[in-house]
Amino acid sequence: VTVVLFSGTTRATLAVGALLARRFRSEFAPALQMALADPEASIRVQAATAASAIEERYHARRLELEDTARVLDDDRQQAVMHDALDAYRAANRLLGAREDVDLALGRLMLRLDMIEEAEMHLSALSIRYEDPRPLLWHAECLFRLRRFDDLRRIVDEPKLAQLALSEAYAGVNPVVNLWQISALTGVDPGEARP
Repeated sequence: VTVVLFSGTTRATLAVGALLARRFRSEFAPALQMALADPEASIRVQAATAASAIEERYHARRLELEDTARVLDDDRQQAVMHDALDAYRAANRLLGAREDVDLALGRLMLRLDMIEEAEMHLSALSIRYEDPRPLLWHAECLFRLRRFDDLRRIVDEPKLAQLALSEAYAGVNPVVNLWQISALTGVDPGEARP
């Protein structure tokens, strides 16, 4: 390939350029670089076109591989979360109800989109423990289940207001305010309005 680029006719060099574009392999890189630096403008143009096509193919393949890896990562993450859920349930059976295990179990159910089960679990936790986080996660369940009347009752809980004052949960305060205002105005924040 490089011999043709060095000593071949313009026509032969263009044919090599076309071959590089169609069947590029990494060992052809020096030949492509030579063609890009050729004194003949038509050869440089063809080499640039070939380089662009090669780059496009590699970019598309890389994106395809990244998508595949992302799907595998998502599947792996789901499997790990389900394994963790089983482990938390086993810990609850062996150790009895413990706040740290109960909280992790409820949050994990919510992350796994087990909304109905998470709602029942978190509802009990918000009564059983002083920690206000289950109340927040319970509110998320109720929102996702579109049980807005129940959600309005929860946003009036003092424990949720306490959590909203925490710097780590500063974003909760505007949400709580929105739902409290909706109770006064009759406007439902869960319904889309044009």
